[in-house]
Amino acid sequence: MKASPPTGNGTTEQNLVADVPEAVRCALLDAAEGYISEASVCLRECRAQVRSAIRFGYPAEEILNAAREHDADLIVIGARGQTRTEPFQLGSVAQKAVKYAQCSVLVVR
Repeated sequence: MKASPPTGNGTTEQNLVADVPEAVRCALLDAAEGYISEASVCLRECRAQVRSAIRFGYPAEEILNAAREHDADLIVIGARGQTRTEPFQLGSVAQKAVKYAQCSVLVVR
């Protein structure tokens, strides 16, 4: 049995989104939709079942929540974010996914 994931610092999802200007939100949403579309095409060509969702909030929490909600068999996640300088250490989001996920996690570099 996995431990319960930590929650954010009390800031609600609406507050995170409300603090971002509308133009920035639209640009982020457009970029996310483009990435999802491109990845979905590639995965479907490999006959993988794909479900996608765009969420706002703390990345690790949102990934784990989506995996639970969709009863995922596998989470595929990048090894590290842009702020990590050590090449062989996982980023904080990947660490939380590995530690708290209720399904398998594939970490890629």
